[in-house]
Amino acid sequence: MKQIDQYINSIYKETNGNIQETKELKEEMRSHLIEAVHELKEEGYAEQEAINMAIERFGGEREVSSIILKLTTAKKKLENKIIKSAVVILLLGTVLSVIFLMMDWNNTTERQNFANQIFKKLGTNSEISEETEQFITTFVKSNASIYEMSVEFITEEWNRPIDYGIKDGTWFTNYLIKDGKDFSNGYWAVDIWMTKYTYLSIGILSGSISIFLSLLMVWIFMKKYRIKREV
Repeated sequence: MKQIDQYINSIYKETNGNIQETKELKEEMRSHLIEAVHELKEEGYAEQEAINMAIERFGGEREVSSIILKLTTAKKKLENKIIKSAVVILLLGTVLSVIFLMMDWNNTTERQNFANQIFKKLGTNSEISEETEQFITTFVKSNASIYEMSVEFITEEWNRPIDYGIKDGTWFTNYLIKDGKDFSNGYWAVDIWMTKYTYLSIGILSGSISIFLSLLMVWIFMKKYRIKREV
């Protein structure tokens, strides 16, 4: 029935979805329309009248076309969402990883500068002054990355207690990895422990790469399956 074929083709002429799925939908629609025409003819309607009535009952061309377009583009939209999400996760993980690495680099520089300031205040004296202790305490309390530090005059005595020590175990620093480093000017030894973000950076980057690869595999599988159906 030429009119039915023309009607179906007019509905699908602007559809860019899966070729195989489109073909199946067209065949299913044609089967329903032809069946409806035969039923109407059995009721006594002429063929042309039956065709017109079947098409009218099936639904308006614009409405049917809109539904088909939504169905055929759904998979492509899902594919786009998956690959975009994968890229965003990878980029976000990379940015966060770089930020934490930069924080570690900044902490390393700051720790060296802090040690130099302490050495300058201590000089070659064998005792630490209250002013220096206050300076160290204020600096440690104002720096969230410093976890613990100690100052000790270098001698050959065994089991000599440290001259000054401070520990700032906040809830944030308690749950992160710490990295200690010793500094010395020949008279005094300064041990500074700071929060280490390198492992956190590696963990974030590794996690984002794993999620990216997983989503990429899903995207590749869906795309290959869709292309295979279109051939």
